[in-house]
Amino acid sequence: IGNSDVFINSSTGLYIQGLTVKTSLGDKKGRDIAFQDRGNKTIMKDACLWGYQDTYVSNGDKSKYYFEGGVLRGCTDFLCGKGDVYYNRVTLRQVKGGYLAVPSVAKKYGYIFESCKIIGDTEDVNGNYTLGRPWGSGTPIARFINTEMEVAPSPIGWSEMSNGWPAQFAEYNSHLSSGTVVDLSLRKKTFGDGHANNPVMTEEEAAEY
Repeated sequence: IGNSDVFINSSTGLYIQGLTVKTSLGDKKGRDIAFQDRGNKTIMKDACLWGYQDTYVSNGDKSKYYFEGGVLRGCTDFLCGKGDVYYNRVTLRQVKGGYLAVPSVAKKYGYIFESCKIIGDTEDVNGNYTLGRPWGSGTPIARFINTEMEVAPSPIGWSEMSNGWPAQFAEYNSHLSSGTVVDLSLRKKTFGDGHANNPVMTEEEAAEY
């Protein structure tokens, strides 16, 4: 389907399994939303959403969403929006030079990535993208826990966006596919006009999620 917003959900309790939604707008052609989710309590298991910009949009600041397994692919802000989204063991397929997660207003927890794997669309993705950027002032949350990075982001880890800043952008136990723990010492610690960010979670903090 060539238009953006290929699939729109406004319901509560939608369950999807094994579905593939792939846009045909083409890379670098603008927003090509595979799934615009205006619902609540959406569950997606072993699904594939394939786009470039804004592939999946969680569009409810009081809503919660859950992904398990499957593949989510894109480049620019390809997982973006509001509410709480729990990504459990999802393969995140990153196109070169983009931003993975761009959360806005969290319900409570924001974007939580648990035991996910980041792979590259091409071999030169390694070191040429960031885990995300803040879409808002003091509200965005993104936490990557036990992430396997077949391709790693740039050392700074996170990017700026419109002078915004996160409530927290952080990681715990990010590691390469070889098992080597990723060095987080250069991760971004300030955003906007000097707003502080703690980019490293403790084991105890990670266990809360």
